Amino acid sequence: MPFHVFELERGQSIWENLVDINLTESGVHPLSLAELGGMGLDLSELERLPLVYVQTNGTVALREAIAAHYPGTNADHIEVTNGTSEANYVLCHALFEKPGELLIQTPNYLQVGGLVANLGMPVRTFSFRSERGWETNWDEFEDGLNGNTRAIYISNPNNPTGAVLTEEAMDRIVRSAAKVGAYVIADEIYQGAEWGDTITPSFWGRGENVIVTSGLSKAYGLPGLRIGWVVGPREIVDRCWAHHDYTSIGPGTLSDYIARFAVEPANRRKLFEHGRAHIGANREGFEKWIAGFGGFLEFTPPAAGAFAFVKYNSAAPSIPITTRWREQHGVFVVPGAWMGMEGFLRFGLGGLKGPFERGLALITPDIRALRAGTR
Repeated sequence: MPFHVFELERGQSIWENLVDINLTESGVHPLSLAELGGMGLDLSELERLPLVYVQTNGTVALREAIAAHYPGTNADHIEVTNGTSEANYVLCHALFEKPGELLIQTPNYLQVGGLVANLGMPVRTFSFRSERGWETNWDEFEDGLNGNTRAIYISNPNNPTGAVLTEEAMDRIVRSAAKVGAYVIADEIYQGAEWGDTITPSFWGRGENVIVTSGLSKAYGLPGLRIGWVVGPREIVDRCWAHHDYTSIGPGTLSDYIARFAVEPANRRKLFEHGRAHIGANREGFEKWIAGFGGFLEFTPPAAGAFAFVKYNSAAPSIPITTRWREQHGVFVVPGAWMGMEGFLRFGLGGLKGPFERGLALITPDIRALRAGTR
């Protein structure tokens, strides 16, 4: 069976640290320890912490703090992992111990689809309709759902479109999954990175078949901590824990301690506000930049997320376009092909304003040439 390489993650991990300007970062500009200290984190306590092994599923204190955000749960419903990617990894291995199919929305962060395919299980898709503001294609959803469906994977807010499902749509997905005995995996890593003031409602609590994954990498602006989690029925979380014992063992001591501070309600609000400030600083200029190409570039303003998924009206494939920008200008943009959507580009809006504006300026002549058909 061929192994599916995760093109998006491989490309990002290589190039985001080598280019002059990363114009495609999927999170918000990360905070430093000094900034967290300014928010009240006791940095001196970090110096005194023994660097011991943390319990493999996360300390009780951290799991209780996370559980407080998910009504009806306690520490036994939480598995702490090294990033949300590991949360998705152990969850897929736990769920697909039994044969079944995955149904995944597209476009999407394609990790879960690749994981399930690498486990030898069938993967079906249903799409968001770009021409209708990223509305769910319900015909495809119903066609893809069947008695073999083991799980439905949703990212909400969606990566890369920033679309947010209505609560009616969320309930419909959960009910439909329950009818065929399937779980709903709701990746909610971008909850808190909304473009407005309203936090995206969680899938949690909408059915006994709902499992949520999330973490500190995106809306919290703390990717370097590598803290994620699974929230679910105890029997599923116990299976995740069993698989986690075979992967990274457990989270780091310092990361677990800082995460307890980050998820406290007051600090959580501050971190979300920090991220929204960065997104807001770039949003107006970006929308003007898009408008300057006379309709050649199109995008539906996201409801959430630190990015914009932009359609360009050319038949030119996205990978050569973005490769040229990287090699000639030192500017990195994720091609839509890496997200399962050719003809699109993902721009990150959560970075510092100065580099963001310089990056746009550098690629502007190329986009004009593409529009004119000369490149």
